[in-house]
Amino acid sequence: MKQKRTQVYFEQETRKKLDHLARLKGTSMAEVVRDYVDEGLRNEKIISDASGLIELARLAEKERWNGPRDLAERHNDYFIEAFEEGPSEK
Repeated sequence: MKQKRTQVYFEQETRKKLDHLARLKGTSMAEVVRDYVDEGLRNEKIISDASGLIELARLAEKERWNGPRDLAERHNDYFIEAFEEGPSEK
């Protein structure tokens, strides 16, 4: 895949964390940033695409999640909470 040079500014603390992570992984900071951006865009697609609902249902089935008893009444609240927390890592 052809890449295009892009300049991005980070806060000093973020830059330190990216440098540290790159050293731990034995790769470049640019590769770490590309990986994080790609992951974020994949997650965004799940949320913005109508097929995201199917993906969420599959994930719920895989995790054997039955959900709270008041889901029908508070589904918007639960969706917002889950979106703000981001993907869980297990």
